[in-house]
Amino acid sequence: MNLYIELEVYNREIDAKMLLALEAVKRGYNVIIAHRSIIQKLALQNELPPGIIHMKDANSIKYQIEILKKLKKKKFYFTAQDEESGLLNKKYDTFAKIRFNNYKAFNFLNYFFCWGKRDYNYLKKKKKPAILTGSPRFDLFYDKKKIKNNNKNNKKILIISSFNVTGVRSFADRIFSTTSQRDKHYEIAEKFAYDIESIHALKVYHFVKLIKFLSKTFKNYDICLRPHYHDKYYDWKKLINSNAKNITIEKTEKSPLYKSILSSDFVIQNGCTSAIESLLLNVPCISFMPQEWKEDEMAEFPNSLGIKATNYKQVVKIIQSGNIKKNDIKIKILKERFFFEKNYYAFEKQVNIFDKINQNFNKFEPSLYFKIRFFLKKILKKLIKKIYKKEKSPFEHKFPEFKKKKIKRIINEIVASTHKNDYLDTKFNIISERLLFLKK
Repeated sequence: MNLYIELEVYNREIDAKMLLALEAVKRGYNVIIAHRSIIQKLALQNELPPGIIHMKDANSIKYQIEILKKLKKKKFYFTAQDEESGLLNKKYDTFAKIRFNNYKAFNFLNYFFCWGKRDYNYLKKKKKPAILTGSPRFDLFYDKKKIKNNNKNNKKILIISSFNVTGVRSFADRIFSTTSQRDKHYEIAEKFAYDIESIHALKVYHFVKLIKFLSKTFKNYDICLRPHYHDKYYDWKKLINSNAKNITIEKTEKSPLYKSILSSDFVIQNGCTSAIESLLLNVPCISFMPQEWKEDEMAEFPNSLGIKATNYKQVVKIIQSGNIKKNDIKIKILKERFFFEKNYYAFEKQVNIFDKINQNFNKFEPSLYFKIRFFLKKILKKLIKKIYKKEKSPFEHKFPEFKKKKIKRIINEIVASTHKNDYLDTKFNIISERLLFLKK
């Protein structure tokens, strides 16, 4: 049995995708975790035998549909879970129109894994192959323990920006990625894209001012900004423009979001999924709302999960009040959109569903030629970069190359959390910068 798992944003997804892969390997699958473009190219060239391609979304733009048609003829099966989720949108209908366009990708899916009852009920009404599983991205949260801040003398306030305005992609590229190659709902997507860009620019202003204020008010705290994963570190340095010793900017490629949250005493956000992570990890979260933006329909839900503050005085009061216990009402609000229960694991549910798909294909094993070809490509790319001194592309920022030490560390952490020691028997091989092969 073969399972090909698409990965787009490394730090956002790697732990969950590895968890899914380890469980699948345990049950007899050979697994590849790679970028979509690599999986599709190899499959189209008949270099991968048929199996299940677990997609990162149900993207229905024209060229993607053409690829799915060709792969379907080659007897590949398809499942998907959208990593963007739609959890934050006020109405799932709005998210679906912008994200799925004409729903054509659903015609090729065996199953679409839903995050919660809201997206499940919506898609079922439209007669789509939806199944309620929850997301493996949160399966490892329940046993997480507080991580000590590296600076032993100071406490830490983590300020999280989900405002992608200084990103490695230009403003025009960001608009184009939302609106291009559509045959439905173009105007809705276009207005959404421009609204978000303008709102995010104003949020950056308010958060820059907040960071400077907190650095002066709480000198015994580390004031740590975690940028959006698309953003450039040095652009944020310019925006904050401060020599304050207690202000730091995280390099997001160094660690996943949940680790940053666990090493913090408080989290401050606006309209960000970090409100969900903070709630589940039991770290106090402040929703800083200096202004109301009616068009920002993605902010209301995550902001409801935090402690609301509309000005600096309220932020100070919350921080000075000390730790805030987990709020059962907020957990109930979260459960309206996101399915999770004690002793229930989405990764096991999803592999159970993979098992239902009948596969009678040869297992994929990378040949020596296959490995050498990728190795030579890797050497050539590094030489070109060195000669021409190329900067990292947006693609490389989102998906830095696999490293053996990091993969080992992730496996060990998953084993410690799940107590599934047989995961340690998994063998893995980094075939290329963005292609990881795992087997028993």
